[in-house]
Amino acid sequence: MWQFTTMKIISIFKAPSKSFHDQLLNIVDDKYEVVYLTELIRNILLEDSDLSASIRKSISESKPIPDEDFSNLIIKKITQKVEQNYIVVGFPRTLHQLQMFAKHLKKAMINYDLIGITMEIEVEDAIKKWYGKNGKLIELKDFNSLAKYLNKN
Repeated sequence: MWQFTTMKIISIFKAPSKSFHDQLLNIVDDKYEVVYLTELIRNILLEDSDLSASIRKSISESKPIPDEDFSNLIIKKITQKVEQNYIVVGFPRTLHQLQMFAKHLKKAMINYDLIGITMEIEVEDAIKKWYGKNGKLIELKDFNSLAKYLNKN
């Protein structure tokens, strides 16, 4: 019998930095794959696709990359290994991005648990409310708290 697994997606609300990236990679085991938007953007720009063309156009015109493109970029990444759990750093940052991401997850028919973790960044009330209805939002004060949480989950 075919059984669907539920992908755990942890979104960390924190300004990304190289030191945080290195620390995170040191504590994450095979349970999670860490996803950084900057790496995904860098990699997609090497491809020849509609998504890369749209992102390239935004960058060349000095315009923000559309939320739809960010969401599609992450969906493209996580659908490569749906049995994997993911930590996404720095996305979503707005309610619109969060809603669009959830919509794209459903469209891709991915069963998921979306967990938001706030660290050092105030999250807008609308995002807190969304997580209250559709997922879980956890406030952690420091990196050690994050390490403990990830080791337990």
